[in-house]
Amino acid sequence: MAATRLLARDQCPETSEILQKIEAGDANVADLLTLRSKGRMVAGALAAFEDEFVAHLGRGCPHPRQLERPKLVDFDEERDCTVKS
Repeated sequence: MAATRLLARDQCPETSEILQKIEAGDANVADLLTLRSKGRMVAGALAAFEDEFVAHLGRGCPHPRQLERPKLVDFDEERDCTVKS
């Protein structure tokens, strides 16, 4: 969840809001469907870890923790990686 939220934070406020709802246990299946349409990275994380996302619906995160989330400022196409601030 934290990694997906990191990817979404600066790209789309709605995506970030939905991810927070999922982690808090306040999201529903419609929210997951919305995420699928919100960009490749988030949709890819949802596809790869769908069971984990579904497990958060209605009950919140079973392993809450604070993680450092660096801000991604750019994408280096030559190296095929993100650039952090």
